[in-house]
Formats: sequence, C-alpha cells, structure tokens
Amino acid sequence: MLPGGQLRWFVLPLLAETKVLSNLITPNIILDLGSGVLDTAAVETCASVLKQKGDFDCIFIDRRDMIDKDKIIRLPWMNCDEKDMVYFHNSNDFINFPDQVFAYDVPDELRKLFIFNSTLEENNFKAFPGLTTLDNERFIRLHWEVPIGSKRWIGFAKGGSGPKYYQEISLSLDWDNNGAALKQRAKEYGGAASRFIASEDKYFLSGLTYPRVGKTLSLRILPKGCIFAEKGISIFPLNDRETNSSNLLALLAILNSKPVEYMVSITSPGRFWESGSINRIPLPHNWNSHNLHELAYKGYVLSRAAFEADETSRVFISPLIEIKQGEIEELQLEIDNIVTKIYHLHDDIQLGKSSYSQEMEIEDNEADAIYPEIKHFDYLQYALGVVTGRWDIRIGKNPVLARNSTDPFEKLPPLSPGSLLSDISNYPIRIAWEGILVDDPDHPDDIVTHSHDVLELLFPGRGEAVEQDACQVLGVKNLREYFRKSGGGGFWMDHVKRYTKSRRKAPIYWLLQSNRKNYALWLYYHRLDKDLLFKALTQYVEPKIRLEEEHLKSLRAQRGQFGTGGRQAKELDQAMERQEHLLVELEDFRDKLRRAADLGLEPDLNDGVVLNIAPLWELVPWNEAKKYWQELLEGKYEWSSIGKQLRAKGMVK
Repeated sequence: MLPGGQLRWFVLPLLAETKVLSNLITPNIILDLGSGVLDTAAVETCASVLKQKGDFDCIFIDRRDMIDKDKIIRLPWMNCDEKDMVYFHNSNDFINFPDQVFAYDVPDELRKLFIFNSTLEENNFKAFPGLTTLDNERFIRLHWEVPIGSKRWIGFAKGGSGPKYYQEISLSLDWDNNGAALKQRAKEYGGAASRFIASEDKYFLSGLTYPRVGKTLSLRILPKGCIFAEKGISIFPLNDRETNSSNLLALLAILNSKPVEYMVSITSPGRFWESGSINRIPLPHNWNSHNLHELAYKGYVLSRAAFEADETSRVFISPLIEIKQGEIEELQLEIDNIVTKIYHLHDDIQLGKSSYSQEMEIEDNEADAIYPEIKHFDYLQYALGVVTGRWDIRIGKNPVLARNSTDPFEKLPPLSPGSLLSDISNYPIRIAWEGILVDDPDHPDDIVTHSHDVLELLFPGRGEAVEQDACQVLGVKNLREYFRKSGGGGFWMDHVKRYTKSRRKAPIYWLLQSNRKNYALWLYYHRLDKDLLFKALTQYVEPKIRLEEEHLKSLRAQRGQFGTGGRQAKELDQAMERQEHLLVELEDFRDKLRRAADLGLEPDLNDGVVLNIAPLWELVPWNEAKKYWQELLEGKYEWSSIGKQLRAKGMVK
C-alpha cells in the first residue's frame, strides 16, 4: 500500500541485485513474470505492490512459466491457487544473501550455506575481470595466423561458449613491448590505461577462467603465460599456499557443480556470471576433499580429447582420434553428487532454476561459425597440412607418438603435438616446402594426387575406398570437382568455415583460381614471403602456359593434315578452340597474379590472414579479400604493415 492508501501495480526489471527499492518504500507483493514481457528488452520483469519502509512480510508469486503473461498481469494475485507458486517471506530471510536479493524460491538448507560458510574470497581465491582491447581487428588474431613461435602474440582467454574443464584458447593478443600499443589505444580512448587494461598483475599466471556471458557457468583451466579478457573472467589464488595444482583442480570441480551454478545464479542477473557473484560463493569447509582434484583432472582430459582431433586446436594430434561420448556426463554427475554431500544438502534438493536464472533466447556473440561436421573433410584438410609440411603423418597414423604434456597448467605449446618437427629422415611422403600446390593432373605438385597419397598412407589398402566415401558424403563426383568448387559445398568454403572462430575468418590454404576454374594454385599461408608470388609465376603458371602453347601448336600441325571436312577435322577444330580458350584463361590468370606480385608488398603475418590475402583479391574467390583490399586503399588499417607499405607507395586514397 503506497502513501495515501492507493494500491498500484508497477512493472519493474527483476534483476539479481533487486533489493530494497528505496529508503521509503519496500515491496508487499511481487508477481514474478520472468522474461518475455517487454517486447524488445531482454530482461526479466515483475509487478510489485509497494508499501512504506520497515521490517516487512512479502508475498512472492512465481508466474514465469505462464504463456499469456499480458493476461496474468491483469489478474488479481488471489486467483493464483497453485500452492507451489506462492512464497511467504520476512525481510530478514534475505539479509545474508549478497546484495539482499529476493531469492524467494531458494530451499532453506541452501539459504543457510550463505550464513555458515566462508566465501571463495575468504578462502583466498578471487575472480578478476581482464582487459578490453577497444580494437579487436588490430590486437586479436587466431592462434594459427600469427608467426609460429612469436613472443609478441600471447594466448588470450576471451570467454566464449564451450565445454567445462577444458576449452581451446583459440585467440592470441598482441602484447608487443609489454602491450605498449594496446595501452596507448586505451589512453587515447579516455583516462588511464588501467581503465581498460584491468588486473594486469594477474596476467601470465595459472588459474581458472570462465565466460562472463553464457547460459551456464562453465569453468576451464587457464594455463600459464596467458592474458584474459573482461569477458574471460579468471580466478587466481591470493597466497602461495593455494597455488598448488591440486587445490585449483579441486576448486574447478566445485565451481563446475550444479549446486554452485545454482548459488551463483541467485546473485547473477540473467546469463551474466559476474566476478562479484563468484567471489561470494560459499565454499564448504572441506572443499578440497573427496579426491575432487582427480575428478577435475579427468574432466580436463576428457574435454581436451575432443580438441585433439580438431586441427584448428593448439592440442591437435590426429584426425584419426576417436572422440568418446557420454563419459564427461557421467563424470559430471559424480562430481555433482559429491559436492551436494560436502555441502550437506539432501540428495533430492531441487536445484533447477533460481528466481534470477531464467534462460533467455539471446544470440551468443561468441559462438563460432558453423563448419562441416564431416570426418571425410577433416581427412582432406589434413592432407594439405601434411603435404605442405605442417603435420607429421607418422603421428597422424600413430597418435601415441605425440609429445603431449600431462600438466594442465603448463604454458601453451608453440606448436600443436601433431606438428612436423625437424626430424624428417626416411619421411614417407614428398613435401612441397615452397607451400605451393596446383590443380593440374599433369604436375607433380597436383593437389589431388597428393591427397590420394596421404589418404593411402593414413588408410593402407583402403585409401581409394575412403576417397570414394568422401566424395559420396561431400556430394561430388571426384576430388578434383570438390577442390575446384569455389562456392558452397566445395573445399575452399568448407575450409573458410572451419578456420573461422570468434567471428574472425582466417583460412590458411588459399585458393587462387582462374576465371573458368580450369586452373588453380593453392598457397600455404605460413610459407608467404616477398618472393612467393614470383615463384608461383615462374615455376608454375608460365611453364604451364608454355606447355599449353606447345599443345596448341601440335593441334594446329595435326589439323593441317586434313582438308576442310570430315569427322577428324571437326574434332580437331573443336580441340583447338578449347585449347585457345584455355590459353586465354591462363594468360588472364598470369596477368592478375603478376599485378599482385608487382605491387612489391612484403607479407607480414602479424597483420593476419585477411590483410595478407587482400592483394590477391582478383584471384581469390572470396568477397572478404576484395572488401579488405578496398578498405586498405581507403587507409582504414594504417597501423598494419601492409597499410604502411601501400601509403609509402602512394596507393592510399
């Protein structure tokens, strides 16, 4: 009842930190409507009856699951006759909750945990938000597009959707000269650099990390030597006693349990898992008992195994690794049961939704692009890596040969365990060290021929059958058709999709294709140098043109032996016409490639894939290349090496 005796309904956001509304009024009745009330706002709402401030009793009515909420909001609360939807509380019931949130549907036994247990921070652990780049295009790369072994680029935990225990750190952050350029950008934006470069004293330490935004709370290992983002909140011990890996692993198990996720959801609004809510989690007195560290380590191993068959991962070993399904779910159930017991909660306690954890259908901005879930595509993509010297096919055939660390907190490796190192004595396949393959069945570096060879090595005696299965699954007649198909359903676009993460596109096997698709070169990104395009011209394209010119001369010589009519003369005329068209096509390809080579630009992998591929926009069947080329000429990426080169040549508009 408001001053003056008027009874009014108010639709207000019901966020996790909702508490006493002011010094003058408090709620008397709250009708919880959840999400889906306001047309455009992704918030939860309630209708409230307010009264004068004081020690109060309040009635909470849970109608979040109702479909026609416009109708419900007009009904008097007395019409709600379902007893399990109505909760009666006194204001003292919420005093011990962080921010005194109205956690009206929390079981009493869980409510007591906030009274009798010390918090995460009181146990000498604390969650910290990290940095914001203010310019992801400039300061963030996918790990496979930066120079191999570069100390300039640091693993960057930026959150993002994914599994618990282990999640691939796909991104790298430019931390050249201790992040000087990034800090300067922050100062230019406004104020001290620390406003955006937060928690710098925690960078490079091992700990735990989780995405600030997500439908579920998902804790993962944070290895040494990484930096974390504002959206990749990370947890670290506050004293040396807690730094041992056993304690961190035990904490990982507890924080990934269902009871803890429920407790955090009480104080976190919607899908946001804030550091303050994590720091106020009540930990049980014996939180590092019951071999929880061993279970967490097993969860890490199981979660990581799924990435060991993904060649975009830092832990990739082989595409032949079989991913076991179901084990992680069984392990999580075991952890949930143990954590429930050490919190002294009843096994049948309902830990479904809290008042503030209603899931909302919101686009996940960190979701990766959808890529083809086809094992056969993995084999073909792996073949290109083998032929260009990226992967070691001996490890591919026998994954136990991989040099794999057992320490989950060890620094990220400069190369994936499946990489080809220096020992290539008696290597079973010829490597195209220049990083150039060609779509030409008569050339020893033909991409299809090399793919045949790799498949036969991976599947002795079954290579041809695997290839036929691959073509059937991929919907093509043969591999050459698949490699030549530059649009959807072809290798090039499948590769682009697979090498896209966190909204960044970075394909490393580049298709340079003639206008009628009868000829193409494939370039391996990590072999780029200032001479590579000239090598492609002099060693591949120009010899191909000379060969086809000789072939045309031969056809003309044969044609001279026949008169003006006859079947053979007609067939030779048609062959000569096709050959002339092919030569025009090849010469056009040569001219476009020469234009790119004559720019005299020196590639710099620090600029990333999209800027390095841009000068080849006339040959690459990818709109992104042309887009970035136009933007470079407009002076958009003046910080980049290629942008500076273009400006020095007077090409920037």
